[in-house]
Amino acid sequence: MPAKWRRSGAVAFAVGAMLAGIAGVGAQPASAQPAFPSWLVGFETEHGLGGPFRACSAIELSKVRELTSPDCFTGRTAGDYSTWYHGGTPDWGADTVRYETHPQYNAATRQTALAVTVASNPPVSYTTGNGRPVLATTADAALYSPGATATFYSWSGPTEEGVQRTAHTEQVAILSTATCTSVLGHTPPAGSLCTLPAKGAPVPDHADQCLGDAGGALMSGGKLIGVSATPSTGCVAASGVRLYVNVTAYHSVIGAWGHDVYADPWDSGSVTAQQPWSGGGFVSFCDIDGGGHLIGCQENGGAADFFDVQYNWLTQAGDLDGDGYGDLLARTPGGALYRYSGPLSGDFDTQRHTWLANGFGGYNAIFASTDFSGDGIPDVLARDAAGDLWLYRGTGKGGLQPRVHIGVGLRGYNLITGRGDLSGDGLADFIARDSAGTLWLFKGNGKGSYAGRVKLATGYAGYNRIVASGDIDHDGHPDLFATTPAGGAAVINVTNGTLSHPKWYASGGYQVFTHIN
Repeated sequence: MPAKWRRSGAVAFAVGAMLAGIAGVGAQPASAQPAFPSWLVGFETEHGLGGPFRACSAIELSKVRELTSPDCFTGRTAGDYSTWYHGGTPDWGADTVRYETHPQYNAATRQTALAVTVASNPPVSYTTGNGRPVLATTADAALYSPGATATFYSWSGPTEEGVQRTAHTEQVAILSTATCTSVLGHTPPAGSLCTLPAKGAPVPDHADQCLGDAGGALMSGGKLIGVSATPSTGCVAASGVRLYVNVTAYHSVIGAWGHDVYADPWDSGSVTAQQPWSGGGFVSFCDIDGGGHLIGCQENGGAADFFDVQYNWLTQAGDLDGDGYGDLLARTPGGALYRYSGPLSGDFDTQRHTWLANGFGGYNAIFASTDFSGDGIPDVLARDAAGDLWLYRGTGKGGLQPRVHIGVGLRGYNLITGRGDLSGDGLADFIARDSAGTLWLFKGNGKGSYAGRVKLATGYAGYNRIVASGDIDHDGHPDLFATTPAGGAAVINVTNGTLSHPKWYASGGYQVFTHIN
């Protein structure tokens, strides 16, 4: 280990013990300490041509979604790759790393140091059914109040790729904001937690508080209360103080990230395109590959699936039933709504589909949101002929709750769409277009309602379809997928409520689709 990692653990412990003693807390008894979490994995990112190396820990949110720290990644090109570890042994790797950083992340202060990555293959713990963590809520405040004890877990990292990882466990004490400020030398950012080694706990080797620390899990009472915000290339301070993102402050965002799954579960965005034929219809899932090519949208490309039933609306709705795969919602001309469970591949005639509700025939716009109500579960929004907007909250078990009226005055818009955060505040929003071609942003409040409109841009009358597609081009920003009547296709980045110039991927061919959602 480098010499700088061997700073005196005794000094760190002395400070920690003193402050923990002031707080009046001690180490958890051995019987109260949970086993090392099966859902906590180690991973490394690196570029094939050399350059920076990152060794971090990650928390499994679903089969293919991992929660970690934003600076644990080296880039997004085909040369960037990740290697995942479980039990200290490499399980699998992936090229072209895909990840999303919380839009309010501040690298200097470590505020909102959260990111979610799309893992290209399920880790060992999911193939063996070891589950995911239970997220703490504001009702669990006693678990992270000053003076409480907790356990920190991480996969301690090596200095180079491919070396054995070490499971690190550390008993810590939660500090008050005042004590944390005193030790850090500055006020911790909002939404943070702060700890020092607990009184009487073993002295941690400072080398185990460097690589691998970022993205580690802080647990108390069997629940995840914090995610380590230690920089991926830095170490915990010599005093032993560690900063975390408080899970309860971002509970809904973390939950939504875990359910934001597409037809291809290892993708970060796509749209659904319908193409009719005499016997029923085809559905294709369109996205952009690592080479920057729009794929999957043509039936003869091998990515389409056959329906005997003629649906007049289809959309990907994320993981509605909690099985780790994205689901598809489909509406019949009679207004019946069905859910097709993932994985969304092969012949849909043979897949299990579930009737959800009748009465959806009167809506002229329906779109799925990653989480509009703030409970971390995907929702569905629908506009009726009068221009009223209705919210159907997901149950988390594959169904929808009864509708709730949440808005009026949307009749004059000829297009309405939304999936996830488009304004940059971490909350789900939606977009509408008026007859003049102006796009308007309606910011969600994270509680099932929204604020008044804000103008995004003008000049969008020439598109016949605009769909919120998630991060379809894999650059870390949410996108809009747009087509023209002549069949052209473009992707428009949305960065903190600002639109980029359209990036054109096709000059024709998309006029064959009856619907794109």
